[in-house]
Amino acid sequence: MSDARTDASSDQAQAVDCPVPDYTELLTAPGTVALVVGAGQGIGRQAAHALAQSGAHVCCVDTDTTRAERIAEEVGGTPYVADATDEEQVVRLVEQVLTDHGRLDTVVDIVGMARFRSLADASNEDWQWQFAVVLDHVRHLIKHTADPLATHGGSITVVSSIAALSGAQGNGPYAAAKAAVVSLVRTAAVELAPRGVRVNTVAPDVVLTPRMEQILDPERRAAFVANSPLGRLAVPSDVAAAILFLSSRLASYVTGQVVVLDGGVGARLQYPDFV
Repeated sequence: MSDARTDASSDQAQAVDCPVPDYTELLTAPGTVALVVGAGQGIGRQAAHALAQSGAHVCCVDTDTTRAERIAEEVGGTPYVADATDEEQVVRLVEQVLTDHGRLDTVVDIVGMARFRSLADASNEDWQWQFAVVLDHVRHLIKHTADPLATHGGSITVVSSIAALSGAQGNGPYAAAKAAVVSLVRTAAVELAPRGVRVNTVAPDVVLTPRMEQILDPERRAAFVANSPLGRLAVPSDVAAAILFLSSRLASYVTGQVVVLDGGVGARLQYPDFV
């Protein structure tokens, strides 16, 4: 029988002898190929820049040719035009990326849009549209990029929403679809882990994307800022930074996770402030 003190001493020696990696080097990805779907603006544009700065060649996908070409020029990447909600277009996209670059290491899915409807007011068409815009493309991309990603060991990062994790009045279909994204990501993480593919999601609160800046009037924007312990709203680069981490080797032991980006809103006890 082994002596407990000997075992503890051995464990301590192993901890001391464990090599220290170059952590900054783990953040880089030279020679890799990243596919960013929804790269044309907002979070997608920032994610494309983040991955390009890490050394990856970025395949910039958008439904709009001008946006795809503009961001590809900014980051020295390759533009592609596709609608990821259409499975056939996703199949052709992945085939073209592999033909052009010979490999695929990272997938980032930014696509998503909300129709704000109460549960009572949402029509069947609202539900079908919302799930198509929020969920279907995630399923298509996971299904058709798993094999090439498994060749070298890769990652998929999907943008969900804080709405997936809590109730919010007036966005039931959107929240339900985003919650389905979280569930799908977790299942994919379990299924693809043995093949060396990590799958995660980020769940931001309100982000000041170009679209949200048009929607939020000054009064509503001030209310969101007042509700944030950090005293500000997220900007697209905040989300891109989390995507970069999850896509990098720094996150090599992270899969099936939801990284919440809410400025501390969810951490605060929701009682009136009497102080």
